[in-house]
Amino acid sequence: MANISKVYLLNTPLEDDMKNTLYFDNSSAQKSYMDNNVIKTYTNVSYQRDTSTFRCPDQIDSIRNCNYIMYQNTAYSNKWFYCFIEKMTYVNDNMTDVEFKVDPIQTFMFNFDTQPSFIERE
Repeated sequence: MANISKVYLLNTPLEDDMKNTLYFDNSSAQKSYMDNNVIKTYTNVSYQRDTSTFRCPDQIDSIRNCNYIMYQNTAYSNKWFYCFIEKMTYVNDNMTDVEFKVDPIQTFMFNFDTQPSFIERE
């Protein structure tokens, strides 16, 4: 099987300071919310690494309003990775480098359990 990925560029209210985030009841609700915020879709692109650059086959002006990326490396799993766009760099009229880093809260939200806890204020 070829190393094929799906990459979606989004515009979301999420920011990389992680002071404010979104919480979902399940991964289906999360995926549905993200799908509703997709600006551009790319399929059959090469394997995406978790902290890297996506070489986007589009003009920088057509994706400038995107601040978030989600991708799935379909040759390896069905897991979606959610990431913050850190920087966009013009390469040529039909190519933009999109640098991103993983949003650990959204990516791994359903891989851990929150135990009963309390906050002690000092």
